[in-house]
Amino acid sequence: VQRIIAKYDADASGGLCIAEFSQLVSELHHLGADGHGARPATGDGAHTVLLVGEDGTAKAEFAAALARRVGGSVLGTQGLIAAQLQAGGAEGAEIEALQAGGKVVPMPTLLRLAAGAMGTMAAPFILLDFPRRPEHLTRLEERVGAVAACLELPGPAERHVEPLLKKLRLQGRVHPLRSPLSL
Repeated sequence: VQRIIAKYDADASGGLCIAEFSQLVSELHHLGADGHGARPATGDGAHTVLLVGEDGTAKAEFAAALARRVGGSVLGTQGLIAAQLQAGGAEGAEIEALQAGGKVVPMPTLLRLAAGAMGTMAAPFILLDFPRRPEHLTRLEERVGAVAACLELPGPAERHVEPLLKKLRLQGRVHPLRSPLSL
């Protein structure tokens, strides 16, 4: 994966313009876990990109535009929860009870929902608002494989994601987006 990322960072800045990034994601979509084109039957982290930046409409719109451009799917906590509530079942009832009690859906539940969605939705997967902590990233990667890259949008990121960004930067997986032009 790092070889692929380096291929698109033409000026070796560690940052990617939108065209470079969409090409990278497109190539990740076509490569399997072994890097030779064999596509796995279910979700594979090699097809997963974490989007970090200030939460809001602009971030969600960017994620949706990127997913449309590369033929992938956006996974966000609200969408995963809404889909499970609509599907019903024991897990839907559990989530409904948590929400009725004013509680947050726990990360293990969100990870189960994300892994299930990755098994049925089109890759690559753009993670909109999770994981936000290093331990959540570890759990996600144990379940679906390594996240290929983290795209850092310009502007202030939420403070509580800094430990996650620090971990990913040390691993060379954070790529600042230099130009947030529309897709």
